[in-house]
Amino acid sequence: MKLVLFVFLSLIMVTGCNHTPAKQNKLSDVQYNSDKILSKRQADSLWRMAINEGDFTAYNKISNDYLQRLKNYELYYYALIMANKHQCPEAYEQLYFILTSPALVDGVNMISNDSVTRNQAMFYLLKAYELGSKDAQYSIQDLFGDSISPPKSDIYLKRIEDNYRRLERKP
Repeated sequence: MKLVLFVFLSLIMVTGCNHTPAKQNKLSDVQYNSDKILSKRQADSLWRMAINEGDFTAYNKISNDYLQRLKNYELYYYALIMANKHQCPEAYEQLYFILTSPALVDGVNMISNDSVTRNQAMFYLLKAYELGSKDAQYSIQDLFGDSISPPKSDIYLKRIEDNYRRLERKP
């Protein structure tokens, strides 16, 4: 399952949202060509176009740059804004990937298997799928199979709310 997610991210980085996936073994195998690193000026310009103007093409370029340089956790905040503000399917997919991919950052295990995080991740994946993401469709098929229609993303929002209510009741 985790290997599929790594392959999925690798494909997003290499091909963008609308291409058929190809196989790749591990995230650590991703090699980044340093000649293609965006300058701070270029990155800032792309973030402004993406966040301020809702430019999905700019978001794709800058987010792929972050993913290729393994800056997933820096990308999280930007992806959250693009998802919430502009309903960007690619941003929802990336949020799902970030929340479900194991990583160690400065000695901190950055994956959580709590029910709130799991439900948030599923909400993000299903929302990407509902917004027409082809790549999310592959992950959905992997998780639910071809014969089962996936649930609506709203179900996971309700689960998140229920989880928080249960946490509030605990002393």
